[in-house]
Amino acid sequence: MTDGENTSGIGLKEFQRRYAAQPEAVRDVPTFPLRFGEADTAELTRAARTTGGRMVDAIAIYS
Repeated sequence: MTDGENTSGIGLKEFQRRYAAQPEAVRDVPTFPLRFGEADTAELTRAARTTGGRMVDAIAIYS
């Protein structure tokens, strides 16, 4: 889980590199990051699209 702001750990480019190196069975699992608080919508969307998933806006759902 992330708010989209990388304060530690790997960044998006490294995530994408590691994701691409995974076996197909792993890459077949989409990711659905939840946006909340001051999350970086663009960054969450890019991460989701990398895996075939989509960003879900929790703020919109619970407002």
